[in-house]
Amino acid sequence: PPTTITITAVGRKITVTINNAIGKTSTISITGKAKIYLKPTVAKKVLTYTLTKGVKKIVVTANGKTLTKTFTLK
Repeated sequence: PPTTITITAVGRKITVTINNAIGKTSTISITGKAKIYLKPTVAKKVLTYTLTKGVKKIVVTANGKTLTKTFTLK
């Protein structure tokens, strides 16, 4: 199955979901945080971050695919 990435925000909570990227190096960049490197070991990897208010740019790369989203957290 193809690799898919989703990023959602509710309040100040950001949820990143990476599907079908087992063993593939993935990166998550969030404004104001250190870049995160991971290799998912499950078909659906869900990561949740609670962030401070402001404009946050999130860039997720997994298995050659990239998704960029910007959220204004209040």
